[in-house]
Amino acid sequence: MSKFLLLALCFIVYGENLDEVKIGTPEYRTQAEASQSSSILKEEQIYKSLISSTSSFSSFFPNLKIYAQGSDTFPMITLRGVSGADYYSYVLGLYIDGVPQSPNFMIQTLGDVENVRLIKGAEGLFYGENASLGLLEITTKSPLKGNYANLSLSASFLHEDVQTSIGWNLLPSKLWFKVNGRYIRDNGFIKDPQSGKMLNSGESALVGVGVYYMPIEQFLLSLQYNHHYVYTHKDFFLSKSQFDSLSLESFE
Repeated sequence: MSKFLLLALCFIVYGENLDEVKIGTPEYRTQAEASQSSSILKEEQIYKSLISSTSSFSSFFPNLKIYAQGSDTFPMITLRGVSGADYYSYVLGLYIDGVPQSPNFMIQTLGDVENVRLIKGAEGLFYGENASLGLLEITTKSPLKGNYANLSLSASFLHEDVQTSIGWNLLPSKLWFKVNGRYIRDNGFIKDPQSGKMLNSGESALVGVGVYYMPIEQFLLSLQYNHHYVYTHKDFFLSKSQFDSLSLESFE
């Protein structure tokens, strides 16, 4: 019995002399924001420029090219003049709210985007494979920062776009929700002389739902669901005789 008490006392004395050591792991968001070689595209710029897809980022980020090859799946991506060796090996990664996206889903319709950050250089390797030259980080709106509600409509002879988003605090400091949706219709301008239909028409739709619940302080539960639908005729192959018979639609 005395030996047991002696060992216990020794453990207590030794424990009191220990210095406090804090162990932490770097977070994804901290690394991205701390990057010295990054560029950011904010919500206001996205709205004013009518950016509807990740393929339009090339207009704002120098040396970045994203374009489809026959379809939106497995697009060609070039950053600083370098592209992947094949369809499955990319030089640029894509993260949405910290979640990595599949290489065949790099072209996406944008929903309730708050900002887009292009991280250039080897920092992309911190987040996984297929990001050897950089990373695109898309951050969506969060009702945790405050209530919001938006609705936008745009239309022309060639294009219609309807977008809405809402985020609200249902229970003070306890329960939040958000919903966003977008529908884009491209009417096309190349008419098939036989069917009379447009050859390069298309449409895309995006729907997202999110719920956030904080039962106790510093403990947050979140559940999100997103559905993306795309149906387009962007690229097609024609013989010379078929090409010569095509006509461009006049909107005058």
